[in-house]
Amino acid sequence: MATATAGVAGSYLSFFAQSPFLGATARRKKLDATHSRAAKKLTDDLAALRGPAMKLGQALSIQSDFLPEAALAEFARLQMSAPGMHPTLVRAQFRSSMGKDPEAVKKLKPAPAAAAPAAGDGGAR
Repeated sequence: MATATAGVAGSYLSFFAQSPFLGATARRKKLDATHSRAAKKLTDDLAALRGPAMKLGQALSIQSDFLPEAALAEFARLQMSAPGMHPTLVRAQFRSSMGKDPEAVKKLKPAPAAAAPAAGDGGAR
């Protein structure tokens, strides 16, 4: 999280350093590009961290009164593209929860078929 925060802060510091030397149109374009680049970096980092960090990014995707459009578009990717859990972790979690290996219950494929819907999005459980 610290690396992500530093990267985002660096993007905005760069924009603010260049801003006085840009015209109004160029400043607006540069700010939009900075928003988009910072949100993409943060979205990628939150997706890699998974769990609560990813949920934070999903929650940010609905903050339309708080974040710029470019950032909202990037954070929205977390709503629909949660990465699957590694098969080894799925197996360990299954064994921990069910007390036996998955093969003892049903033949499972190692690749995920889909990600579960995020909490509060109205998906069936």
